[in-house]
Amino acid sequence: MRVCFLTERMLLGYGVDLFVDRLAEGLSREGGFETTVCCNVHDDTFLGQSYEIHHERYKRSLLSPRRTEENAWNALRSFVEDFDVVLACTFPYYYVASRAGKPWIAIDFGVVPPRFYRGRVRRELEYHKRSHYIQCYPEASEVICISDYLRQQLPENLRKSARVIYPGVDHYPRSSLCDIKKLFNIKGLLLMYAGRSMDFSPYKNTSSLLRVVREIQDSSEGARLLISTSCGGEEKSRLEQTGALVLNGVTMEFMPSIYDSADIYLTATQWEGFDLPLLEASYFGLPVVAYKIGAHPEIVQDGRTGYLALNEEEFAAYVSKLVADPELRSELGSNGRQFAASNFPWSKAIDQYAKILSDLK
Repeated sequence: MRVCFLTERMLLGYGVDLFVDRLAEGLSREGGFETTVCCNVHDDTFLGQSYEIHHERYKRSLLSPRRTEENAWNALRSFVEDFDVVLACTFPYYYVASRAGKPWIAIDFGVVPPRFYRGRVRRELEYHKRSHYIQCYPEASEVICISDYLRQQLPENLRKSARVIYPGVDHYPRSSLCDIKKLFNIKGLLLMYAGRSMDFSPYKNTSSLLRVVREIQDSSEGARLLISTSCGGEEKSRLEQTGALVLNGVTMEFMPSIYDSADIYLTATQWEGFDLPLLEASYFGLPVVAYKIGAHPEIVQDGRTGYLALNEEEFAAYVSKLVADPELRSELGSNGRQFAASNFPWSKAIDQYAKILSDLK
């Protein structure tokens, strides 16, 4: 059975891209599917071990998202004919899959709420919601959401039939290449955040995170914030001016070293369809602090694996509490490690997708 993932990119630092890589690899290696990932742009992060990567460019229109969809369809219409089932993961590929005339699965990673943006980006996100939820998803053989939060955002007619299949978290080995604290001569606690910052993703709310950390540093000498991100030069300089240690473009092989060296994981993001780094932190035994938004209540057991705050004041109080109590950090981190490993194995997600694909044959 020949299956094809359609996704915008396969690049370092994007959760959707890691998801596609792990699922495509699992379906190919363990499920016996002949799997191809087709993308518009890629680097050398995901080269495909058991699956094939196909690079098929199309022209994006800055003025018309609908034109972008049409351009993608014209570029891919002959390519998708060779596959039995198509799995569409990002804009504009839901439109392509809906026109392919064969079984297809819409994997929903959510659309960032347009309110976080202005101008062209805001209008484009508004179009994405209309195109996905109203035009494309109703034509899919299956709609699969990566969290129940995202399922609840669907129109009622889709919500009833959509499935939830969580991503896995056990894609990194629990072994590190180096001691980050020793490498950068960090004597106190190492606080950590992994993800995009505010230059392209304002909902990540890193300015609030930096404010909280500065308050903590005033009362806890030696605490340092490490930010693992992918950002531009100006944004990197802005973050570094606050005293944060910024590691830009960290390879996947190096990520376990960061998690393994950190003491607490923090994120002030205001929207997430899932938040894989937050769950990864729990998998590596870190207590976590985040806001009670999006899918966070599904991947953080509030008070047991970490804390979910309702506002910045509460967020800061939770961080201070963990900074002051090493036994609490150890307890919540241990709970988180067990919770993540037990409930979010990739094998479970792969088996569920394999069953759905087989039923579509």
